[in-house]
Amino acid sequence: MEWRPIETAPVSEDIFLGDVSPCLVYGPDVGVRIGRAWRYADGTVGADSAMLCGDWEYTHWMPLPAPPSEA
Repeated sequence: MEWRPIETAPVSEDIFLGDVSPCLVYGPDVGVRIGRAWRYADGTVGADSAMLCGDWEYTHWMPLPAPPSEA
């Protein structure tokens, strides 16, 4: 898996309805966080992190890796 530009985040109809899956997000000022990244149909993008509140700029995202096959 590789980092993807935030502009390639999945399209979402409404992030408040929970249709955006968790992923890794990255911003130069905050580093790597678990969060969400999305893109509206008009092309605007957004990202947030449950671990960090504030108006941070995220530049990249990556799907979460698959869990281990054995616990």
